[in-house]
This record gives sequence, C-alpha cells and structure tokens, in this order.
Amino acid sequence: MVAALSLSGTLLVPGAVAAEYPAAATAEAAQSGVPTITPVAGYPALYEQGVSTGGPDVPGAFALDGGDDVAYYRYKFTPGPRGEIVPGELLEFAPRHAGSTWLAVSAVDARGIATSAPTYEFNVRLPVTAGRWLFDEGEGGTAVSEVTGDTLALSSLDLWGPGSNAELFPDDDFGLVLDEPADSAVSSGPVVDPTGLFTVSAVVNPDDAGPGRVVSQGSDFELAVVTSPECPTATATCWAFTVATGDGGGSTTTYADAEPLPGVWNAVTAIRNPYADEVRMYFCESYVDTPRQVAQSTVDPLDAGSGAPLLVGGSDWSGSVDNVRVLAGAPADTKMVQWCFGATT
Repeated sequence: MVAALSLSGTLLVPGAVAAEYPAAATAEAAQSGVPTITPVAGYPALYEQGVSTGGPDVPGAFALDGGDDVAYYRYKFTPGPRGEIVPGELLEFAPRHAGSTWLAVSAVDARGIATSAPTYEFNVRLPVTAGRWLFDEGEGGTAVSEVTGDTLALSSLDLWGPGSNAELFPDDDFGLVLDEPADSAVSSGPVVDPTGLFTVSAVVNPDDAGPGRVVSQGSDFELAVVTSPECPTATATCWAFTVATGDGGGSTTTYADAEPLPGVWNAVTAIRNPYADEVRMYFCESYVDTPRQVAQSTVDPLDAGSGAPLLVGGSDWSGSVDNVRVLAGAPADTKMVQWCFGATT
C-alpha cells in the first residue's frame, strides 16, 4: 500500500506513529553498522539524492539496511511524517510538499542503541501547470493561459466582468460572467492526461445555488454543482467531481460536504490520484477561510482519455468564473491556501 491522506488531510504512511520518538541509548557504539538508505525502483517516483523527480502525492519507497542486529528503524521526513518500521519492510512515502526533503534514519538494536545514517536529501518536483487562465484580458474573444499560452475561445465578447480580486484591483482583475447556457470558453483540445495524477481548480461566484457544470474535459472529468441525495449537505445540493473510469464508459462522482455559496467567491479544487485510486476535494470561501478537505472517495483507474477539449461553462450553471487552473500533478496544501487568498500563481 502506498501512502494516502485521511479525510482530515493527515498523511498516512505504513508504520507511522504520532508520538514523539523514545530516547535511544547512546552509551557505546551500536552492534549494528551504519544503516544505508536506498531508493527502490518500480514505484511511480525514484527519489534519488540530487535529482528532482516525482511530486506531491507521487509515491516512492526506500530500502533500509543496518545489518542483522537491527530490531527496528526510526525515520523522520522533513517535511513529512515520522515513525518506525521493522527490518525488511520498505519505507513508502508520498510527499505532500515540493522542494528539498530530508530523510533521517536510525537503526536501533535490541538493547536500544541507535546508529544513525547520514541525512538523505532529495528534491520533490513541482507539479506541471497544464493551464492557468486568470481571465485578466478583460476584452476580446479569447483567454490565454499564462503558463502554456493555450487559449480558450469565448462564445461571446460580452462575457467579461469583475474577477475575484476586483475589489482590490478594479482596473486589472477580470473574470467571465456566465448567465446563459450558451456562455462558455473552450480550448482547442484536451489540456491534461486524465489517466494520470491531475488537479482542477476554479474560483467561482455563483448567482444562486442551482446545479450545473462549471469546468469539464469531455467525459474525462466534470467539476459541477449537483442536487442529489448523495450530497452530504442539509440542502442536498453540493459541489461534486465526476471522473471517467475503465475504458471511459463508466464514471464515479465524488460528492463534497460543501454547498455553493451564492454572492461570494468559492474556491473549489479537485484532485484525482491514480496512485491511491482516489479523488479528494477542497473548498473555501475566498479571503474568509482556509481550504478544508470536503470529500474523499475511491475511484477505479481510467485506461484512456476522451480527447475532448476543456470547457468552462456551457451549462445551466450561472455565475462568474475566475482563476481556472489545471495541473498535471497535485498542489501542496500551502498552494491551495494561497489560491484561496487570491494568489495568481
């Protein structure tokens, strides 16, 4: 099993413990030798020293070897979890943060004497931005992704309106106002591979609590407001994320414990993680609170994408849309906090 997140957002790693490590004896030299740390091939990421690879939520593993006298190993990732594992058990790890990461390991023998390995440092790669549309053009028939240059073609020149930061920057921040089913913005082709690890996020201001699609890529995925008895909300209306499964003919919908909030900016993020066979969703009211995890569900793998373009709007949903982001990868928790408070990166 690879590492996964609990509903509270806590990283679960095999063998992890919450308590502080017990102090080890330090009298004389340990019977076992200095332990070695070796990255294991065959996982989605091979976290070698001095190499930037993997990414948040992309699992890897390490083999630990301290000789025959080791009773157990203590480990600590910085940033990340800490815990203990027995000899022969692989240390599996799915990072939640990009950047430099340190792994400290001690081999502890039956007498409690610990021998530490040199600190192992590796670099977790940032997720790749597949598209980021801030809609700050304010005019014209297209919106351009800041990072990739991919364009969304607008169904009308009249879609422009105030963006989520317009109160602070009234002359520079814009979004799209979608108040008719035909109102939409569409790419020329698919933006992200839906069979891999990907993220869809948008900042939206609903006109009402009515249902409808906000962002989709054909049958690959759909971020929407739905009304369903499956919604874990008092109104039976909630944010939801539907993803294709199998050969694309099936699908799974994840229902969030979050209702649309009309008249204010909602920041909604959905992550599909094929390594953990799950979907997670996060929600906040922009500039008011920090994101909270509002859904987690198990989903089957997808074999191939639909080849359809990215579509913003084009449904009965009515409201304003800003800061649509699609990542080939997963954002760190800190990045979602920044999105909630108006970050444009």
